Order: sequence, then C-alpha cells, then structure tokens
Amino acid sequence: MRAAFLGQVVRQLHELASLLVSDVEHGSDAVASELVRIGEAAQSFGLADVEQAAKNVVAALEARRPGAGLEQLAAAVRAAGGHTRFPPIVIIAKEPLLSKLNVEKVRCCETLEFYESVASWHAMLRCEKPEAIVVPLDELGNLADEDRAASVIVYGGSGYDVKARVHAASLGAKALLPDRIEFRPLLDRLRALGHRRRAGYPRLLLGLDDKVLMTSLAKRLEGHGAFVATAKRPESVGTELREASPDLFVVSEKLGAYDAATLVAAARMVPRQADMLVVALAPASGATALLTAGCDGVIDKALPPEEVAVQIEALLERARSRSTGRDASTGLVDRPASMRSVDRALSEARRGGGPLSVGIVELDAAADIQRRLGRGVGDTALRLLARCLEGAIRASDVVGRLDEESFLVLMPACRAQNARRRLGDVRSLFTALCARDEKLSGLTFSAGVADTEDGRERLLPRAEEALELGRARDSRGTIN
Repeated sequence: MRAAFLGQVVRQLHELASLLVSDVEHGSDAVASELVRIGEAAQSFGLADVEQAAKNVVAALEARRPGAGLEQLAAAVRAAGGHTRFPPIVIIAKEPLLSKLNVEKVRCCETLEFYESVASWHAMLRCEKPEAIVVPLDELGNLADEDRAASVIVYGGSGYDVKARVHAASLGAKALLPDRIEFRPLLDRLRALGHRRRAGYPRLLLGLDDKVLMTSLAKRLEGHGAFVATAKRPESVGTELREASPDLFVVSEKLGAYDAATLVAAARMVPRQADMLVVALAPASGATALLTAGCDGVIDKALPPEEVAVQIEALLERARSRSTGRDASTGLVDRPASMRSVDRALSEARRGGGPLSVGIVELDAAADIQRRLGRGVGDTALRLLARCLEGAIRASDVVGRLDEESFLVLMPACRAQNARRRLGDVRSLFTALCARDEKLSGLTFSAGVADTEDGRERLLPRAEEALELGRARDSRGTIN
C-alpha cells in the first residue's frame, strides 16, 4: 500500500499544480487541504521526508508563494520510491512549428507538453521530471542543470556543423536534429532513449574454462549491478541462455570438448538469442578466425583480470543499446514497439470509431521478490506472467514489456469492462500456475485499464492511474 500511495501522490501533484496555475486565488485552499491529507498519510507510512515536504508546501501556500516547495515534495516522493511510467515529454517550439507539432498530439498515447520557451516552461509549477526535453539550439543554454537529467534532444543545427554538435554534446544533449522536425521519427528516438534508461540491470553469461577467473569476474561485475550467470560445462550453456536471456555471452577459446566457434553457433540457435552479442576471451593471435566464425569481438586473454572486467562492462552497455524490438527475457515486443502499436491502434480507432482498451499489468511486490528470492526467481515469475498474457490474447491484441516489472496489453475493439474481465481470467490462471511451484506460490499481479470511451488523450497514463488507484484501495491483486 505504501508503493501505491507514493504512485498516487506523483499523479496528484501534477493535478494540484495545474489547479494552482489556473486559479491561484481560490485553488490554494483546496490544494492546502489535500496536502495536509497527503502529509498525514505519509506519517502513517513512516515517510518523514514526504510528510515534512508536504508541510513546507502548505506553509508556502499560506505565504502566497505557490510554486515554492512543490518540486521539493515531488523529489521527496521520488526518493521514497514513487514514480510514474509515463512522465511528460516537453517540447519547446515557436510558431509555426508549435502549431504543427501540437496537431500531432492526438497521435501519441503519452503526455506531450508544448511551450514557446524554456522560460515559459520553468514558469509552470513542475511536479514531475520530464521523460525528455526537445529544445531549439539557441535555447539549450537556458536549461537548468537538473533539466539535463532527462533525455535532451536539440534541433535547429546543421547535420554537418561539428561545432554545434560539440556544443550540444557538452551541454548533455543526446542528439542534434535539423530545423525540420518529423514528429514520428522524433517520438521513436525519444522512446528509444527512455527504453535504454529503463533497461534495468545488464545480463551476462560467462562460459569460461578458467574457473578462478570466472568466479572473480562474476563477483566484480555483480558488485557493479550486473546479473551474472555462469556455465561451467558446455552442456549447461543452452540452459543458461534460456534462463538468463543475457545481453552478452563471453565464452572461452575452448570450453570442455567444444571450441568457441562451435559454442557461438549453438548459442545463436537458442530462441530469442539470435541477436545476442557474443565475445570470445582468447589469445589475440586467434582473433581473426573467431571473428570470421561469428564472434562479435575478442578480448585478449593475456590482459589482467581488471582490464578484462572493464572491457566486459563496456561491451554490456553496448549490447543493451542494440534495440531489436523484442525483450530478450520474455520474447515480447519491447517498450518502444509496444507504444508504437498503441499509436497505430489509436489512429485506427479514430478512423473506425470503435473502442480501444489498454491494460498495464504489474507483478505485485516485484522488487521484494527479487530481494528475497533472487533475480532468477523474479525472472521466472515474469516469464510465467508473460506466457499467461500471451495465451489469453486475440490475433488483433498485442502484449509487450514496458519495464522490469510491468507489461502492456493492447486490446482493440474492446471496452474497459470486457478488458478487465479478460485480465481477471489471466489472473486466475497465473495464480493457479504459481501455486504449483513452492517458490512462486502466493504471487499475484495487479492491472489498470483505460479505454477510448473516456477520451483518446493520455491513454497510457490513465491506465497507470487506474492501476495505482486500485492498489491504493485493495493493496494487491486488483484489476481496476
């Protein structure tokens, strides 16, 4: 319930800020009353920083300084674990580009916010850090340091202007686009950047003949946040590939009776692993033959273990940035592909006039499961949930993975009431299957559903709000 409370407060803050902007004179009393309630609830959950921040905002309202403190409260909520899966995308643009992009708003399932300048955006009462900021080159320097924590994309420079690109990069920009912005490619790029940030812990499979080195590397890399699986025998490589779904497979020049080239070829045949990055740890003299055999790279075996670990970490980051449109662990479409599917379905629903529902499904207490039972058990539960969702969909439906803990279910020609009933059937199946495994017994999931009957804008954020609202009422296993 604590997590549900924090998630609900993140969304409430945006609504409270909007109320203050639209009606400062009369909105302050209503906002103050709601903030007092938030502070009291935070106290009951033992969230002292959130409670104090809420009190500070009330004091600021009484002093007629409505903007002071709201961001402090939002920061306290986020630090305590509150988050939203769909922060707003902020676009800074002037006419006529502003009007052109604003028209595209109905084609996007997320929240888009448009402003004429960075100053006008900063003047608004902000409660949630944006997913991304799209800003003209001449406004880039006006961003505050905390703004650059988001994915910043700059436009207005020449593709051949190296000086402009260096300047943009030095200020934290992820890309420099020309003046003419095409909305759909821009949105795809923003989503890809966000997906990369949410990729979670990197996954590595080590299949090395040197057991001491393998143990040493595994310990170091796990200390840096990676999920490391090891294959001590060639016979276990296939099992570990299926279970770990690694971003990167590091293999010895020889493991048991098999050479690296043979193991690489066998690894490529495992479902969902055809695009996995595979690197050999071998003498530099054999690099040409290994690259020809299908390895993506070779790390010199003569290097000190510390240098080998540094190179593996760099390769892990590169492997995770290779988007194939599929989540390696579950085989489902990934977050950017899922959201493109929703955009297309929205366009089709607008033309045909039929209903469209989306559901956000999340394993309850997923972080606690990972902590108590280990990442392997958590991954098994998520893969089981993915299979249950896939088995319940129609040919026109889409199931995708949003992040480490949640999935998206897209259901065209389906109203919210029917969508909830279908997800209820999935919940029954999932509970029954979990009961067969002692480690998974008792696991549940919650879901939030939204449909186009209540409007087409902010479809995904509304589904998320339904999820957190249901959890706030019923704690676990709710479908709202």
